[in-house]
Amino acid sequence: MTDNINVKSGSKINEKSGEVRVENVSRTYIDAHGSSVEALRDVSVTIQPGELVSLIGPSGCGKTTLMRLIAGLDLPQAGSLYLDDEEIRTTNYERGFVFQQSNLFPWETVYNNIAAGLKDSKNHIPIRFPAVWHRGHPWHVP
Repeated sequence: MTDNINVKSGSKINEKSGEVRVENVSRTYIDAHGSSVEALRDVSVTIQPGELVSLIGPSGCGKTTLMRLIAGLDLPQAGSLYLDDEEIRTTNYERGFVFQQSNLFPWETVYNNIAAGLKDSKNHIPIRFPAVWHRGHPWHVP
């Protein structure tokens, strides 16, 4: 539950990034046993451009849920999220985060694993990147 999340802000690192606003966001999930799990309740935070922020709390308190919402990987059941006054409703190559564990799509090639994180809302890769060679071939499955 979100009562245990501490938001720590500190150094400014990139003045070109935008303001992130989380306003009264709530998110509940149904777990594998069919029970309702409240991951976030009425969370609000504003992250200024260039501000370095850490989410600190015990396992299960909602840190990853909040990051998934900001990245556009999930939608809140209540409240809103904004990047520079534009509501976050889907993923965007300008936003992202690094997972705690490395996550690959084992059925995809190395190239497609990298491309998956670069696709925009129209499923296009907005930048070009060179073929990644793994075991002698760019299309090898890891």
